[in-house]
Formats: sequence, C-alpha cells, structure tokens
Amino acid sequence: FYSVVGYSQFPENFETSTVPNGFPAEWLVTDNGTGTGISWSIVNNPTPVINGSQSAYINRENIGLGNTSQDWLISPLKTIPTNGQLRFATKQSLPGDQGTIFQVRIYSGTSQSDIQNYTLLEQWTEAELNNIYNVPEEKVVDFPTTSFGVPTYIAFVKIFTQPTGAVDGERWSIDDINVVEKCLNPTNLGT
Repeated sequence: FYSVVGYSQFPENFETSTVPNGFPAEWLVTDNGTGTGISWSIVNNPTPVINGSQSAYINRENIGLGNTSQDWLISPLKTIPTNGQLRFATKQSLPGDQGTIFQVRIYSGTSQSDIQNYTLLEQWTEAELNNIYNVPEEKVVDFPTTSFGVPTYIAFVKIFTQPTGAVDGERWSIDDINVVEKCLNPTNLGT
C-alpha cells in the first residue's frame, strides 16, 4: 500500500476560487492606499482569462492626476527549491503603452502584509511584459540563491502613476503560477 498527502498552494490556476474575490486561502490582496476602488479579483469573463475558466485579474481605475497606485497579490509562504524558478502566465488587455509597471517581489519575513520590506525580483514595462499585448505568454524568473530552502512570499504588483485626470493604465491577468526547480543545462557532453 502506498499513500501520499500534500498541502501545497502551488501550482495555482485559480480554478477552485470563487468569483469575484474568492482567492484561495492564505493569498492576500492589498494596496498602498491609493486607488482602493479596484483590487485584484478572480474573473471568469473569457476576455481576461488566460487558461481554463478563471484567472487573477486587476482592472484599471481613475486614481487622480499625479497619484501612484500599487496593487498587490501576495501568495502564501512557499519554500523555494534549490535552483528555484517562478513560472506564470500573463497578459494585458490594451494596445499601446499606458505607462504601467509590472513587478514580482519576494519577502521571507514573518508578516505577509509587510509590503515595504519586499524586494524586487523582476520588473517589466508594458512593452516588455508581452510580445503581443493580449496574447498570453509564460514568464520565467529565477530566484536568487539566498532564497533556496527559505519560506518566501511572492507578490505580483501592478504600479501606475496617472498622468492626466482621466482613467488610464493597463489591466493585468495572471494564471498558472508555479514554483519549480529549473532544469540545468547539460555539461561535459561528449560523443
């Protein structure tokens, strides 16, 4: 007889989440206090969904001229494997560059909501995030060696500074989040 029991939050594809805001247990949605009318949510509308029938999604909103919003979606603790990589699917909704910045941040402290202590792992502009704005693609981000074996929170952060009085910025969908050990390139090959 053989039995296995696992209690992992990864991979996460949001298919078991409830619409609109029912993120899986231990995920945190927060912000910097600017633009609090719109937050990360679970959507099942086909336009922003990447795979399956649901994805995590953050819309845009009018935050006022010169204001900067930071919208955070933070995972539960995940122990990063040796040679760990973060993999996730991503897409935007609008053509052109609205000036939005997309980040992945990490933190190995004790409080998931301590957003000022997260460190930047990777950052993209709208032009860098997707080759074609509304076509999903996988992003692969290597964790630093200092994270190997360490329980870590992973944050997806959308940052936007509104240049006019009108609503602007980009929408962001993410899905199929996973933390894996990357395959290393073969060495000492011979024939």
